[in-house]
Amino acid sequence: MMIRCFQHNCQQDFNTIDEYVAHLKGHNLKDTREYKCTYRNCPQSLSSFYKLRRHLECHSNDGIQQMNDCPSSSKMLKSDEHEVGSVLDLEKDKSADETACPSTSNADKLQSSLSDLDHLAINFVIDLHRKRNFNRKDVTDILGGIRSVYSNLGDLIASSAPASQDGQEQYTFDTYVKKVSNIFEFVDTEYKLLKYLEEADLYKSPDVYVVNIDKVELCKEVSEKKTHLVMTNLKFQIRKFFEVDNILSDTLKNMENLKQNSNLQNFVNGALYRSVEEKYAGKIVMPVFLYSDEFEINDPLSAHNKRHSICALYYSFPTLPNQYTAKLSNIFIAGAIKKVDISEHGIDKLIQHVVTSFQDIESNGIVIHTKTQEYHVYFSLMLVQGDNLGIHQMLKFSGSFAANLYCRFCTRTKDALRSDTVEYEDSLRNVKDYERDVQLKQSESGLTGKSLFNSLDSFHTIKNYYADIMHDLYSSGVCSFGFTEVLNYCIYKKRFCTLDDVNNRRKMLNNYKLEQGLSRMPDIEGTFLKTSKERSVVLRMTASEMAVCIFKLFLLHSRTFCPFG
Repeated sequence: MMIRCFQHNCQQDFNTIDEYVAHLKGHNLKDTREYKCTYRNCPQSLSSFYKLRRHLECHSNDGIQQMNDCPSSSKMLKSDEHEVGSVLDLEKDKSADETACPSTSNADKLQSSLSDLDHLAINFVIDLHRKRNFNRKDVTDILGGIRSVYSNLGDLIASSAPASQDGQEQYTFDTYVKKVSNIFEFVDTEYKLLKYLEEADLYKSPDVYVVNIDKVELCKEVSEKKTHLVMTNLKFQIRKFFEVDNILSDTLKNMENLKQNSNLQNFVNGALYRSVEEKYAGKIVMPVFLYSDEFEINDPLSAHNKRHSICALYYSFPTLPNQYTAKLSNIFIAGAIKKVDISEHGIDKLIQHVVTSFQDIESNGIVIHTKTQEYHVYFSLMLVQGDNLGIHQMLKFSGSFAANLYCRFCTRTKDALRSDTVEYEDSLRNVKDYERDVQLKQSESGLTGKSLFNSLDSFHTIKNYYADIMHDLYSSGVCSFGFTEVLNYCIYKKRFCTLDDVNNRRKMLNNYKLEQGLSRMPDIEGTFLKTSKERSVVLRMTASEMAVCIFKLFLLHSRTFCPFG
């Protein structure tokens, strides 16, 4: 039999299975997820090296049986019994009589069906775990019910089917019946499912780190009292994401289109990305944004609520095309840290492994295999995002906004910032002065120490020009205070309109333009301020509702639907 190596960069031919197996051992098959059978262009793909060898042995046994039964093969063997027969000639003659002697036996069909059953079973189990209204116990109960039904079906098939004279075919049939009887045996528990997904290169368990005597160590057992940092495998996540469909090629095309734009449309149009790209001459470098935010779990209204606060770390890719950035699933979780551990051990000890992971993908890059070719892409962390408190905590600026030097962009004092209306260039923070300020006290510099993120080649805290627009402008910032003052002046001082008029105008605009942001927004209410002894409006809006209200209700449609008549 003639077998060709399935590795695309090899394609050597072998006459026996033993020679082929010895050759495959020389290849690095650890990362191989699909073992293709190349015997006579067989379409079968196996999931392991062991299954591939058994499959080839089935071909070998089937070929011997065909040569004994096929008339053309018998004639050839008799005519060449005194000569050294060529295996290649024999294979050519057998392929010519392929219609008379079919090469696919029932055993091969059953073996192929076994592989299909595994795929169907694993897809079904994963779909069950995806459903948000199912917990783990529900999934286990469903699989148990299916197992009880299929076990009776398997016994019925085994008792009614006639025995086969072919030993290999009978063995494959018995295996198939056993598989049907307990189709979810290999993934019926969470441990088996995760193990199967890891072996198939579809899942990586997150790493758990604990602080032991001022030293952060990797821990295999998860303990609620000892666990301080849980971190995902960034390399694995990024590689698997960009290997799906055409995501990588679409992203690279989108990056090239954005670079050609002279306007500041995306992060890649800025000077910071261009300065980083110059360091990777002739290589593919993709920017990564890191986002940090805190959230409460386990009864956030209890007396011990702060004990359960968690600082979550997320990362995203700003150059993804619009069809990918619109999905929340394309914002990935990098890790999670308990807030109490940050207070007890400091932020540096808990994020050092996060910084190390970003250093790895920045310096070594990731090899991504797509359907068409192989790419070596470098991912560089260029921006740390979050609310003001989260950014100050991660980058080690002053955590109190009542401090004398609380701004991360300049060194102007608190009193000066209250009245400043222009920018003072001599007070802006820079890299040179940062090294000096780190050595000073917090009250003199506004810094609590040197950030670990500065160890990255493409990042520096001073160049992290990111503003918290949601809080600074919309939810509790300029728009909220300014809008309140405008409404108070027009309603209660000048009496251009009433509060009901404003709410009615908003409803009219929503019916006319079908603005969903305005339809969700509640009516503006009024209250009496005891401190100033005057009436005032109360705005209870989210950041998105405030943005819609400001830009669409009072700016874009002020002429047609003026709330003041």
